[in-house]
Formats: sequence, structure tokens, C-alpha cells
Amino acid sequence: MDRYLVSQFELENPFPKIDISCYLEIFDKKNEYYITIVENGDCDRYILFLSFGVIEFEEDKIIFKDIRTGCDLVMTKVGKELFVNKGYYFMKNKCFIDRGKSNYSENYSMLDMKKECQRKIRKNNSYLNALNLNQIPLQLGDYKNGCVHIDLDIAFSYRIYYLVGKTKIHLSLGKWAKQGNKLLLQDLSLDCNFVYLIKNNYLYSIYSPNEINDTDRYSLDRLFPFIMR
Repeated sequence: MDRYLVSQFELENPFPKIDISCYLEIFDKKNEYYITIVENGDCDRYILFLSFGVIEFEEDKIIFKDIRTGCDLVMTKVGKELFVNKGYYFMKNKCFIDRGKSNYSENYSMLDMKKECQRKIRKNNSYLNALNLNQIPLQLGDYKNGCVHIDLDIAFSYRIYYLVGKTKIHLSLGKWAKQGNKLLLQDLSLDCNFVYLIKNNYLYSIYSPNEINDTDRYSLDRLFPFIMR
């Protein structure tokens, strides 16, 4: 495996009262990055690749262009820290603290960014080509893919959370809308839409935070007595 100099950062107090950390790794020469959420313990456990992609620079801003969601995270360098101007809601007005540099990244060996990008394009094209023109009702409730959940309520609000044991780690909050057979989740902090395809009691991730696994399908785990047609 090629070795690249990696700048490592840790988000200050991302989830109060929960021993879970959020890390940012930047590959200096490649202008690529990973943001991960890790459960701390005797043996740290990766629970989510929250964001990964490429970096662009615009005046004093650093733009993190996420491959999976199509959204941009924006940060400003303040001394050795990175202040979050735009990011997931639990990052708001917080800093990623400099933890030094390394010539090794476990993330790099776990996830091939180029292959994941190609896989995402292929799957998205396949899903969109199979888009059903007949209206499919949207069952409100709680959908899950692995430990990632999407909760849709009658007030047009949603929550995306990761379940660790019985603890909910909220990743995204906002408003949802049905557009034909697409579900749009407007993240109020990132100011962008996550996109899913609606199937009968399933959702398929097109542009959204998700686990790195073999399926993009969210299954209905708990239903509410409401259907949006």
C-alpha cells in the first residue's frame, strides 16, 4: 500500500456523556479526506464512515466535498484547529483539534475511495433507471440499514441516527418531502438534500450518509399509522 502523510484531527466533544469520538483524516498530497465515528474502549471500534471525498480550497475556506451525499462541509483554519462553518448539526460551532501527523491510516486500508465512488455511480444509475413512474405510497415510521436509522414523522420532520446499544447518536435533523417516488431529506445544518428512492416498505439510498456495507436498502423497522401518497 502507498504511504501518504496524513493530518489527523479530533472533533471537540461531539457527543456529550457518550464515549464516542469523531475523527478527520486529511491526506495532504492527495487532497482526500475521511471523517469517521469511533466507539472508544479497550479496542476502539469503527462504527461509521460518516463522510469521505476530496478537498478544495476557496479563499480562507476548506471545502470537503462528500462523495456519498453530494454535500459540502466547510471549515476555516484557525491556528492549528479547523473551525466548522458548515457540517452535520453535532459539529456546529465546534473545532477539529489537531492531533498530529502520521504516515499510516487504517481508514485508507479499510475503504478504497476510488472503488467506492465507482460503485456508487453504478448503483445510483441502476436505481434511477429502474425508477417506477407509478406513485408508491410512503409509509411513515422508522427505517433501518444495519445500525443506521431514518425516522419519519407526520410533522414532516426526520431524524437520522446511529444506534449503539440502546443509545441513539443523532447525525442529521431536518424536514422531509415526497417528490414522486423520491424521498428528500433537507438537512438544515448542511443545507442540502439527502435523496432516497421509495419502494414498498423500503428506502434505497441514493445520496445520503450510510454504512459501508453490501446494501443501500433501508427496511421498515417500526411503522406509524400514517401513509403519504
